[in-house]
Amino acid sequence: MATLLSSLKLTDSPRVTQPDPVIQRRHKLKAQLAQQRLMAEAHAKGESYVQTRTKKVVDSETGEAKTLHLPKRLKAWWWQDTAGKTLLAVKYGARTLELAKGKRSIEIAEGELLKVFSTLEQAIDAGELDAALSQLSQTASQARKGGQ
Repeated sequence: MATLLSSLKLTDSPRVTQPDPVIQRRHKLKAQLAQQRLMAEAHAKGESYVQTRTKKVVDSETGEAKTLHLPKRLKAWWWQDTAGKTLLAVKYGARTLELAKGKRSIEIAEGELLKVFSTLEQAIDAGELDAALSQLSQTASQARKGGQ
């Protein structure tokens, strides 16, 4: 008689309690890139993109707890310079990533913004931005520690 457990694929792999920081950085950057993509898609349609956050507040008069949905302040990573070129800077938190030595922005052809986001997503998956993310994280860590 076959047991129900024998129909499952059993394995002896340990649970990872401390995720890889490189993978965490990639996921964080991809999430930020997804927000920027949604903003760009809305901008292309002539609409505005608003992401909300929830906040619990207690009414001072009634003492009742309420949940508010407040708009999140998002800044676009792209802009137009004085010559009319569209440029994009990839941000990680509040800092700009150095994509190549001395290069912190990408020049974008007309109507190619969403294609650039796709290319950046592929570069993140391929690990091409890992060195820049590590450097930025180390710099931020040293700044928090007081430059030790």
